[in-house]
Amino acid sequence: LDAVRRLAGFLWFFAVVGGGFTVGILVDDGINTSEDTSMFVGSLAAAILALILWRLRTESLQQVAFGASLWMSMVGLILVADWPDEAYGLTLWSLGTVWLFLTWGTLIHPTTTGYALGGVASLIGVQLLAVDGQGWPLLLGVLMAGVLIVASVTLRQIVLLAIGSAGVFIFVPQVVFHFFGDSLGAPVALLLSGAALIGGAVALARLMGEIREDIAEAAEGQQEVNS
Repeated sequence: LDAVRRLAGFLWFFAVVGGGFTVGILVDDGINTSEDTSMFVGSLAAAILALILWRLRTESLQQVAFGASLWMSMVGLILVADWPDEAYGLTLWSLGTVWLFLTWGTLIHPTTTGYALGGVASLIGVQLLAVDGQGWPLLLGVLMAGVLIVASVTLRQIVLLAIGSAGVFIFVPQVVFHFFGDSLGAPVALLLSGAALIGGAVALARLMGEIREDIAEAAEGQQEVNS
């Protein structure tokens, strides 16, 4: 039964991909629009289909399909509207942040997948904003990584700790090299990365301790019920 459910999830996932490509091709050939417009319409159709399937089957692959197709439809809209390049990073960061808040508000399930998608999308969006060499997106990336690490302990989500720790190691060296230059950058980057590693280890130990306490309490409660 589990194998059948997993197979169905994969088939529904590829149905979203195939449906989006089909609509895009039909719009491109039938209406003779630009490639950007065809991409936007096809991605939007895929997002609508993915949302319907996700509501019918609240599993990880369906959530990934909706998130990916929604982001692609945003990319298509940016191309059609001819917005500046900063819009790519800003929309992805906004989408990831909203995804995190909706998951925290128990509106997105499965929650582990929701936190993973939201965290990864927000950090990638910040990195895209930093492509032009600006410093403030790098600082935002460090802030986002720190928030994810703190939230991982509060929410008891190891996936947030992993993503936040990765964000620290990605953005801290960039911040140091950007603001302090190459001469001072390497030693300071190593020092801060080491401090972040220690902080992540402490957070992980605390998180695992709280999880073990919850398991022990649940076991004791079950024993009382059985007795």
